Amino acid sequence: MRIFTNAADVLDLPRPTNLFLLEPYIPRGCIILLYGYAGIGKTATAWTMAHAIQRGVPLWGLPVTRGNVLFIEVDTPTTGIQERWGQADIPFRPSFSLAVDYIGFDCLQFLSSYPDTRHREIKELFSQAHEERGFDLVIVDAIRKVINGDLSTSGIPDKVYDAFKAMFPGAAILFIHHERKMRTDPGGNYIDPKQNASGNMEFINMAQVALQFYRRGKETFLAHRKSQLTVEFADLPISLADDGIFVYNREEAKLQAVRRILAGTPPNLNMRDLDKLVAKELNISERSARSFRLGAQKHGEHEINTNTKMV
Repeated sequence: MRIFTNAADVLDLPRPTNLFLLEPYIPRGCIILLYGYAGIGKTATAWTMAHAIQRGVPLWGLPVTRGNVLFIEVDTPTTGIQERWGQADIPFRPSFSLAVDYIGFDCLQFLSSYPDTRHREIKELFSQAHEERGFDLVIVDAIRKVINGDLSTSGIPDKVYDAFKAMFPGAAILFIHHERKMRTDPGGNYIDPKQNASGNMEFINMAQVALQFYRRGKETFLAHRKSQLTVEFADLPISLADDGIFVYNREEAKLQAVRRILAGTPPNLNMRDLDKLVAKELNISERSARSFRLGAQKHGEHEINTNTKMV
């Protein structure tokens, strides 16, 4: 412990660089809770985040710091992963580490001095992998498959978080969690969407960051419900294709549209005429068209495609 005679001296301490792996959603060394209804896109988005961080490429126009990622998948069997992510139309091949165990396990055994044989082997496997690769981010899909017990029991969230922090010291840990049934108003809007993680509110209260997928009418949003490090970011709109298979970020979709326009225009077209063309094609102002055109030209070769299969 360090005691500061003048609390203001804390403000003069050197600040860490690259505080976020994905700003503002995934800070280093923190507990992040991502929750939402089944099938709304939590796993698909987590795979996209993992891929972007492992490669160190921008995502949704947000800065990314490269880091090693472990995705612990206990909610989908290996055959399901192959079916969803092994198809030719998936825009990327994941490069992060993946642990698959559809049976699930009880993470509280990691805190025990005498775990059973199976959990001792899992613990050793995780410890060895973390020692070798030094994971910056660990994603757990989903909480309900890594605990044997009632999620509504007081103290359980804290124990779950402590078990993974002890297993992966220094890593940010993102837990995927399901929502319970929630009331809606006559317009179909969620009532009090901040209070909806399954089990109890301790899962949100004990996390440093809470992210929620929710729907409002036909729109789907990624909401920054809580952050102990930054102000809460504006809700990020997610658009679904008609078949409900792909998720798109609106800004990224516009950038991709601009890239297609740029690829099909003569190289000698002046920038003003190009902005007019973009504005007309996307039905936006010329000022917005210029912004999207500059963004597309700047990140066109490095920004990853965010069209990913829904899970």
